[in-house]
Amino acid sequence: IISAAAGGTVALVLALLYHFRFIKPRGELRQWEQQVLNQAGELGIPGEGIPQIQEQIQRFEEQLQRQQQRIIATEGKLAFLDASITSLREERLKNLEQRLKDGQRAIELIRHRYQVETIDQYRARLQQRKRYEQQLKDAFAV
Repeated sequence: IISAAAGGTVALVLALLYHFRFIKPRGELRQWEQQVLNQAGELGIPGEGIPQIQEQIQRFEEQLQRQQQRIIATEGKLAFLDASITSLREERLKNLEQRLKDGQRAIELIRHRYQVETIDQYRARLQQRKRYEQQLKDAFAV
């Protein structure tokens, strides 16, 4: 009886050892895998197994990396445009304002010098002057 009990105990110990060594970890692994599949499904990641989910995650990471590179490039372009706008405001617009003021001064000088108020009056006087000059040339040419 003792040997039968000892043999049964050994068999029970071996069965428990086999169960905890090989069967239980497989069950935990399957449970973990099912949790991963469920979470992936909740996140909208398609796949029937871990390898397919890993592949989808890899694709997502590659796409994310491409998007990050585009963002970096766009930020660089934005910085360039900001610098260009600053340059326009600080330098070119001031130069244009100065040229505009110079042009307005020149117009005022012409108005005062030739006593005209509009561009049409100035053009008429200019045409008249050209006719007089031509008449003088013709008179001296003869």
